[in-house]
Amino acid sequence: MQNQNPVLRCCLLLLIISLCSVLFAQKDSCTFVENFSKKNYIQVYTGFFKRQFNFIPRRMGAVRGMKDVVLSSNAAAFVGISARYKKLSAYFETALPQTALVHRSKTAVRGYAFFISQFYAKWGVTGFLNWNKGMLTPSHGPMRYADRHDLRMLTTGAYVYRIFNPKKFSYLAANCQSKLQTQSHGSFALMTTILYRKLYSDESIISDSISKYHITGSMEPTKNLQFYSTQFRPGYIYNLVFKQGKYFIAPALYAGMGADYHVFNTETKRQAGANFNWGYRFKMVAGINGKKIALTAELLTDRTSTLLYLSKLNNIYNEVSLNASYRF
Repeated sequence: MQNQNPVLRCCLLLLIISLCSVLFAQKDSCTFVENFSKKNYIQVYTGFFKRQFNFIPRRMGAVRGMKDVVLSSNAAAFVGISARYKKLSAYFETALPQTALVHRSKTAVRGYAFFISQFYAKWGVTGFLNWNKGMLTPSHGPMRYADRHDLRMLTTGAYVYRIFNPKKFSYLAANCQSKLQTQSHGSFALMTTILYRKLYSDESIISDSISKYHITGSMEPTKNLQFYSTQFRPGYIYNLVFKQGKYFIAPALYAGMGADYHVFNTETKRQAGANFNWGYRFKMVAGINGKKIALTAELLTDRTSTLLYLSKLNNIYNEVSLNASYRF
């Protein structure tokens, strides 16, 4: 028995080490997401965006691309500033001079945007408001783009996020660096979009020459088109981190469908109805997290489609940006 004592002691020591390892592992699992000592931040950012709202004819016989209505904002490089204070964030941005598709002195087209967001571990919401005074459309003349100064478009609503793995994954760490995720983990998520969009014109949204290919095919000028929309996009976000979160890459993909209630007016009648919509969003954020400074690069593409009688409508948004944040 005395000869066996060293073996028993070794077995007992290994058992204690194993138990300690499990306990330490459980303790580590509780620290996947940490707070920065400085929770608030100011961020400056710059990038480029492109937004289009297109009508594509569904009628057989329409030459592909020839009867499309392609409307876009006067896309440009932009610079912006955002601030976060006690879980409430606000953003403001403006276009940089000399970078627009059409120089501001040669067009009356203008666009404005405002965002506000608030996030918790499981839930988050981003509200938005976009206003377009005039739109651009491709031109075959000496200018690449022609003005549709008669058009106005208002888009407002909210993105609501539900995160299903808040203990190991942080949306705030993967997207705005207000928390630190120390280990690589992801989460299933649900992105719900609630939106109101109004496109209207004093003349006609669709030109007379191609109006028979769009919406109801009526030759009457379409003055006003409104959408009340909801879309549900389940998705997955993964935050791949290195060196306890100092470096990270966070891709996210959402895809789903929803419903629209639409209303449109011509000069003599009003028509309303319901239709389906579908779409996807892909976002990639990569960056460096410091105690006071964070640097990130972002890529975003978002696309929603809906069928409206003779037309397929596509709303497309693309953005690339660089961001620098200071925590306080």
